[in-house]
Amino acid sequence: MRVARRLSRTLHKGLPEQQNADFSYVTFILYPRHFKDPEIRSATIAQVMLFRNYLHYHIKCSKAYIHSRLRIRVSEFLKLLARAKREQQGVAVADKKTVSGRYYRQKKA
Repeated sequence: MRVARRLSRTLHKGLPEQQNADFSYVTFILYPRHFKDPEIRSATIAQVMLFRNYLHYHIKCSKAYIHSRLRIRVSEFLKLLARAKREQQGVAVADKKTVSGRYYRQKKA
């Protein structure tokens, strides 16, 4: 326990304050009983490594979800822009739009 506290203090002292907000730590406390038996030792190491893979998998899935949501929003905005362009193409240059949304043609003098 003391080693973990000292390690935590040294890690935080060595980093600038502005970088501490960008990442965080996951701490595992391993006792001598986790390394007593070779079988238990290998199981402990496997679980720590599985946690790493589990965490990386979920980070990757979160990024993929966010990107898919962004792609959907971009496609919706592109559809909206495409609809606005089509409406403007049908309007002649001399046509004017009223406040209510109707078009009228100006008579040329």
